[in-house]
Amino acid sequence: MARLDEAASAVREVLSRDAHAAGAHYLLAQIAEQQHDGPGAEREYRFEMAASSWDYRARFNLAALVGARGDHAEQLQLLEAIPKLAPGFSDINFFLAKALLDLGDPRRFQEAIDDANRGLSLAPASTAAPLGHYVLADVFRLQGRAADSQRELARGQALERQRTPHGAS
Repeated sequence: MARLDEAASAVREVLSRDAHAAGAHYLLAQIAEQQHDGPGAEREYRFEMAASSWDYRARFNLAALVGARGDHAEQLQLLEAIPKLAPGFSDINFFLAKALLDLGDPRRFQEAIDDANRGLSLAPASTAAPLGHYVLADVFRLQGRAADSQRELARGQALERQRTPHGAS
C-alpha cells in the first residue's frame, strides 16, 4: 500500500509523455480501487475505455463498480458490450445474468436464464459457474418455481464445495 502513490506517479509520468498510452488509465483505476477511491477508479476506467475501446477489462471492472453502487442499468449496458469485444470471455454470461436479475425487471428474467445457461454450457468448470446456478435459483424462486430453484441452489453449492479444500471454511 505504501508504494501505490509511487506507482501512480510512475504511470502519470508515462501519461505525460503519451496521453494515449494503452493500459495506463487502467493501472490508475486499479490503484484507485486499492486506495478505496471508487469515484477515482470509475473516472480512470472511463478514460481507459476512451483510450482503448477494444480492451474489455476496463468496461468489466467499471461495470462491477457501478453495480456495487446500485446503478444496474449502466452496469448492464457496460456488460452487454463485452461479448463483441471479447467473444472468448465465456464468463461474461454469468455476470450478464446477474446484472439482469439485479435490474429487477421480470420481463428480462428469461434473458437472465438464457445467459446463465449459456455460461454454464460454455464454461461449466469456471470459478464463476456457481453464480450461474445461483442466478437461476433466484429467478426460479421469483417465478414461483420452488423445485427448480432448490435444484439450482444445490448445484451451485455443490460446485463451490468441489472447489473448497476439505476442512476449509
